[in-house]
Amino acid sequence: MLRAQVGGKTLSGQSSWIRSLFVMWLGSLWIAMWAHVQVPLPWTPVPLILQNNIILLSASCMSPQMAVGMVGLFLAQGALGLPCFAGGAAGYLRFLGPTGGYLIGFLVGAWVVAYLCQNRQLSWLQRVSMMMVGLFVIYLLGVCHLSLFLGLSQAWKLGVAPFLVPDIMKNGLLAYLGPKVVSLLNTRQQ
Repeated sequence: MLRAQVGGKTLSGQSSWIRSLFVMWLGSLWIAMWAHVQVPLPWTPVPLILQNNIILLSASCMSPQMAVGMVGLFLAQGALGLPCFAGGAAGYLRFLGPTGGYLIGFLVGAWVVAYLCQNRQLSWLQRVSMMMVGLFVIYLLGVCHLSLFLGLSQAWKLGVAPFLVPDIMKNGLLAYLGPKVVSLLNTRQQ
């Protein structure tokens, strides 16, 4: 039986695997929805996006299994041709292109954040810190892959430097707003 935690609540019982799968599927659609919110930067093949921050925030509210399942479904949908990746891009060849390392980083970063945050009540600063660790993982895998195309120095200059300050700001804002939205949804369900 799949036992999962979402928003601090444990899903258990006979139908928990169905609920878990449904939550992961909804999460993957939530991530995909943000694919069309991007700012292309003319000097780099990596656009400014919100998907990485949405993934990290979502993962901070889930168990590691749920976070990996959610991002895995998102990546599978994109690989199979749904317009899930930045700018509505799709297809398995995206994993081999310049931004492929970031896509794999989404999966690993989500697991890391969910693992660090599981079963914990987090302050804003703690949540931002955990999300920054996940962002570091995404950057690390993204830059390593991008360096195959551009070299390490250029990969850092084009794949991390322009995004570091905006990502810190986006993580801070989402870490503040995310728990408030979850709290609001939880009170409406009762």
